[in-house]
This record gives sequence, structure tokens and C-alpha cells, in this order.
Amino acid sequence: MELLTIDDILQATGGSLLSSGKQMETTFVSTDTRTVKPGDLFIALKGDKFDAHDFIGDALSKGCSMIIVSNPNISIPSHVTAINVPDTLTALGDLAAFYRQRYSFKVVAVTGSNGKTTTKDIIGTLLADKCDITITRGTRNNLIGVPLTILSASANQRILILEHGINQFGEMRRLGSITSPDLVVITNIAQSHLEFLENEDGVFKAKTEILSVMNPNGRLIFFHDDYFLPKVKAISPCPITTFGICEGADFKAKNIRLEANGSQFDLDIHNVISKHVVLPISGEHNICNFLAAAATIESLGFSWDSIAPAVEKITLPSMRFETVTINDITIINDAYNANPASTKVAVMELMRMESHGKKIMIFADMLELGAKKEQYHREIGSLLESSRLDVLITVGDLASLTADQIRENPQLTKIVLKKSEQVFPILRELLEAGDVVLLKGSRGNQLETIIDTIKELYKTETI
Repeated sequence: MELLTIDDILQATGGSLLSSGKQMETTFVSTDTRTVKPGDLFIALKGDKFDAHDFIGDALSKGCSMIIVSNPNISIPSHVTAINVPDTLTALGDLAAFYRQRYSFKVVAVTGSNGKTTTKDIIGTLLADKCDITITRGTRNNLIGVPLTILSASANQRILILEHGINQFGEMRRLGSITSPDLVVITNIAQSHLEFLENEDGVFKAKTEILSVMNPNGRLIFFHDDYFLPKVKAISPCPITTFGICEGADFKAKNIRLEANGSQFDLDIHNVISKHVVLPISGEHNICNFLAAAATIESLGFSWDSIAPAVEKITLPSMRFETVTINDITIINDAYNANPASTKVAVMELMRMESHGKKIMIFADMLELGAKKEQYHREIGSLLESSRLDVLITVGDLASLTADQIRENPQLTKIVLKKSEQVFPILRELLEAGDVVLLKGSRGNQLETIIDTIKELYKTETI
């Protein structure tokens, strides 16, 4: 972060000075007392389950002497510079918005129901050797992570690639007002976070809030094959570049050949340029994520030829269709998160994969699906009813409904469990060389622990 003075901070946040101490400037913003250092500006956030005002003493004991609080009655030592604001989370966002405008960064906002982290990381990989960038680390995509990512950028990093994640109405508009994106990438609109957004129309409304606060002279990158494309075209304030597999997309994949550890296809750009692409990550859905990234790169002014050498460097984020091979057993770890759309995609990719053993799916509860959560789990069962799956192991009460739905597939073995730790004893007796195992479920189920246990069993390294 570049230097911010006390006057900058007061201007950005609209706060008032509670105490004028010795520190009048900073080059780092912290919201974590565990890592705060001398010279940092500490912002005391309040959440549903915590209040950092209770730990200000810890921050001061570590040498911090500049703080933002939302309590005018708090006791402040005379050497500490303290600013009071009505809401510290709002102040963090306002400070980031001020910083973003000061340095006129080019901002790419990446969102969508599925694939946003993968797409964001692909964009970063393709740009890494072309210019200085700041990119969201992991999934720091909320009202805390996005501002902190912006504030971590130095002035010479002219492009910010910021993942935007939400689960309630209004959050995307607020994120967009902070980032003021020049490019918005919406990977898709599907059933996700339905506990608060209710249905796909709600997801559409929430995701597209960002269009009202983006740069009207910018560009929207949108999934051509999406049901909501006509509605997006009707409300977009700027031109749209589309990507997809269906005819009509500006960035389109043709002649697709899916392979065990990747894919090959012909990339058609605006029906003018055709390039053969060897993508080192598997799954048709990841071809779409790549197409979104390629469209973004073009919109940033880079030619295909200039970024093509970086394609071979693309990798998947952890637990997103991540393939692990242990003693000739292939495990697909797609357990970072789950919703109906991403689960259906994962099942289809599993069915496409070649194997000389059993196809096994370990499926845990999909969370945050609201009133129709039972229906959505049964729909996965209907999909598996006609699949070539050999073994289904469910974990949790909701996932058990998926197994209950399967009644007429005598070739499919169903095993219903309550907890993920019950899975391994079953697998120990079941697994054989050549098997392919898909792990799919919401993050709270911690299915990834199964992989560690299997590794310990076979005493081998990941290939």
C-alpha cells in the first residue's frame, strides 16, 4: 500500500478525530490483532460473533498506534491516533474506494454462481508475465477481503483482479461501489446461496446489482449459454463480450476433446481468429472458465498470441475439481463448495471420465439452499438414477434424500452415512486400482480430510 495520511483517512471515511497521537500516516491496514504491527492502521470491525473493539488493547500492546473505531467513548492512550466512524466496516470500504480512485487502477470484477475463483486465477496466470497485477488471494471476496486486497496494491500495479462473492441482496452493489469495476465478468447465474436469494431470479437480481455501479464505458463479459443472457443484455450499461460453447458466442470452443488431465479444443474468437488450445485442466466447465478469462484478457488490450504461452501454466485452485492419484486410484476433490448446478456439472464430468475400475461418488449435504433444499437434493438423485455410477456414498441428512430418490438402478450401490469420518472405513474395503472417486459437498462437510486419510493408508505422495 502507498502512504495514507491522517487527512486522507478522515476525508475517505468522513470520520472524526478522537485523539491526535504521534502517528499521522500509515502504509498498511490491518483488521487482525494477531498480525498487527507497529505503523499499521488497525480498524476494529464488528461482526455477528465478534467485536474487535474488545481486542484493541492487544493491538496497542503490539505497537499499533493508529486505530479506527465506532465507539466515541472508548479510552484512548495519549500517544494513539484514533478516528471515530459510525460503522467500521463501511469505513474500511470507503477507505478502499478512496485508494482505488486515487491511483486510477484498472479493475476487473469476477463474480458468478460457479467458477469465479478458477476464472479469476486463470486471468491472473495469463497476465502474470505481461504486467504488474494485484489479485484476490484465495476467496477473500467479501466486504472485508475485497477492500483489504485493494489496499494491498502498490501504485505500479495497474490492474486489480478482484473476485466478488455475495450471499445477500445489496452486497454486490456495495462491493461494486467500492471497486468501481471497468470490466465485470459474470461466469454464470445458477442456484446458489438460495437461503437468502430464494431462487435463480433472486441470484440474477443480486449478481447484476454490480452493473448499476460499474464503469458505463467499460465492458461486461458474460456466459453466452446462460438462460439470463437476454435479460442481461436489456440492462447492461456497456457493451457485452460473450463466451461459451454454443453458436453465437464471441469466444467459443469448438471440436472439444476432453482428456483425463486436460482438454483440447479450437478457440474461435469473433468468428475471425481460430487457435488450437491445449488446456492443462480437466472438465468442460473449466473450458468455459478459460473462455471467460480469454475474453477478459482481450478486453484489457492483450492479444491472444501474447498470452498463449502462459496457457500451459494454468492450474486449478485447491479443491476445485482437483485431481489426486494415489496407488492408481483417481480422486477428484471438488469439495470446496456445492450447489445444484455445480454438483450436476461434477457428475457429468465424472461420467465422461474413462476408468478401468469403479466410479464412486461421495456426496455430502449442499448447504445454504433455503426452503427447497430437500427438493434440490432429490433432483441430484434423479440425475444419478440414470447415470453409470457404481457406488454412491452420502454424508448427512440432506444427502441421504439423494440416495432415497434412486430406486430403479440395480447396478448402483448406495451407502448412507451421517458423518464424513464414517466414510474412510467403507472406502478401505471398497477401493481398488483403477477406481475414480468424486468428492462433492459444501465446505462445512470437510470431505477433503478423506484424501489425507487415504494418503496415510497408502503411504504415497500426490502425483
